[in-house]
Amino acid sequence: MGKELPSSSSGTDKRSETSSSSSSSHSKDRSPPSGEPTDPHPNEAKTNTAELDIEEADGKNPLHATRDWYSTFATFVAGGVAGATSRTLTAPLDRVKIIVQEGHLVQGSHGKSLKSRKHGRLVDVVKIIYKDGGWKGFWRGNLVNCFKAGPEFAIVFSLRRYMSSLYDDCVEREQQRYNAALRRRIQEDKTSLDIRNREAVQREAMIGIHEDEDEDVPNSVKKAAWKKELEMESSIFTPPFNTLGRLSNVPRLLINCTIGAAAGVGSQSILYPLEVLKTRVCVSKNAEFTGGVWEIVKEGYRRGGILDFYKGFTPNLVGIVVYRGLEMGLYSSFQQSIMLYRMQIQGKTKKEAALNSAEVGVVGMGASAIAQTVSYPLNVVRTRLQTQGSKGRPKQYNGTIDCIVKMVKSKGVSSLFSGLLPNYMKAIPASAVTFMMFEKTQSLLLGDE
Repeated sequence: MGKELPSSSSGTDKRSETSSSSSSSHSKDRSPPSGEPTDPHPNEAKTNTAELDIEEADGKNPLHATRDWYSTFATFVAGGVAGATSRTLTAPLDRVKIIVQEGHLVQGSHGKSLKSRKHGRLVDVVKIIYKDGGWKGFWRGNLVNCFKAGPEFAIVFSLRRYMSSLYDDCVEREQQRYNAALRRRIQEDKTSLDIRNREAVQREAMIGIHEDEDEDVPNSVKKAAWKKELEMESSIFTPPFNTLGRLSNVPRLLINCTIGAAAGVGSQSILYPLEVLKTRVCVSKNAEFTGGVWEIVKEGYRRGGILDFYKGFTPNLVGIVVYRGLEMGLYSSFQQSIMLYRMQIQGKTKKEAALNSAEVGVVGMGASAIAQTVSYPLNVVRTRLQTQGSKGRPKQYNGTIDCIVKMVKSKGVSSLFSGLLPNYMKAIPASAVTFMMFEKTQSLLLGDE
């Protein structure tokens, strides 16, 4: 008995080995052709694998991967330098524009309001500014404007870079998820086809009938539904917003305009009191506030507290959404289109396709001209609301709508475009200088990035 147990055990082992080897050889003989699953639950396995692929795709390249502190800092510095430089160079034109926009009864040489004279209005404003403060008078309020424009453009360009790189990360992640989902669907379709073929063979063998359950559904409908499911599954949006599809399907111009608008709102929400202060300094005479900027601050605070420095904020916010959205959006889109053409059609490298300073200036001026024309009426309304009630100026308007209605009734629709010419003369060159200085400074700080 003691000897039989090992032999029995040994025999069992041998039989199991023989059985396993025969079953393995048998399974090899019966192994499905290449591409067929051998898993007893192929759907579940493939689905889990694909889901892991999607999770892995999300994990390999987390959002914010393309942003680092130095590039953000360099963009911030470049934006600040660009804003302060452009506003200093165009300060005289800015003051002329604001005085014409504001429309206060500043006395001309003949005792007439500047707004009542049809000809020579800009020349009269230039003469008044020079008579009131000499050449320095043309830069009145520029220090405040630099304190406002420097941080404003630093914030605008930094937010623009951040949101643009965030968009690029989202698009890259969507593509990775799309590829993973596509692999899973292909695997599922192969598995489903294999199962259906086997079932069809079994039915034909048993009853000789083979009916395709989906033969009444057109292939185009199947493909459309299949594509829709893929779009929803790979979308960066969470349910129920994933029904909108992938972010990468949104036109790039719309994305660029949205990014520009968001950057503009972010900067203006922080720095708007400086905008109000700059405007009040620009429309004041040299002797109107003997205490300088600090007197203007105290006078405004006494009159209405902190809220006094947020007058005209609503039209300004709407205007900045339109203006900054169009300006930044069009500039980015023009720049991207030109570089894409040079790289794809002309075969240039990214460095060779980059715009030079003159081209950047032209693109910046074109974007600014379109944005200024569309948003200018809101700019005029904002200026009227900012300056009313200050130092003898009458309080005429009760809000944005009231201001628009009264201006149109009094002087017609053209009053909403008061100062458009000097605004073009100031804003278009200012935008060109801003973009040129920004690109050059950023290039110096970041090199060929």
